[in-house]
Amino acid sequence: MTTHPAKETLFEFLDGTLAPAESERVRGHLAQCETCQRDAAVQGLIASAIQLQPKPVLSREFTASVMARIVVKEEAPSFLLKALASWGSLAAVALTLIVMGFIALSITPSWMMPSLWTSKASVQNPSPSINKIVADYDAFVAEKSADFQRFWTGLTTTDADSHVWTWMLAFGVIGGLMLVDRYVVRRVWPQFGRL
Repeated sequence: MTTHPAKETLFEFLDGTLAPAESERVRGHLAQCETCQRDAAVQGLIASAIQLQPKPVLSREFTASVMARIVVKEEAPSFLLKALASWGSLAAVALTLIVMGFIALSITPSWMMPSLWTSKASVQNPSPSINKIVADYDAFVAEKSADFQRFWTGLTTTDADSHVWTWMLAFGVIGGLMLVDRYVVRRVWPQFGRL
């Protein structure tokens, strides 16, 4: 070994934790280098002196006094969490009223209007084969839009059956929001700390 081993390497050699190949190199270097022999002897004396020192024994009172000084702080919930917990039920009622109003008033957005789905390609292209494809497509769209219109009308008419579905939907929405309020806002989020 031409270079001197590091002090950490000497400590590992003296402790016996050095790899076997590295340990042989250090042993060969120590046989030739007086400076490293002195360093190894000093480190060996320090290690044996440390091992001869009695281990400190702590009294139970000391341990109890230290543990008593450790204060576990519980963080107060954040403002957002408090607001969600206190306004969650009100938000559930408001959302339910909005959904029921949407259903009761039978608001049909413009994208649901069948007249917007029909194709104008048959007027623009006089080719007979294309007209057949466009006519088939127009018939398909008209049939599907009529099916959708019947479904939508069934949800929003004043028949007794439609009221049953409306109330079932309303209670489902209310129940879902109450579950979210009870289990997510009040139980799950506080476990993850501040928002």
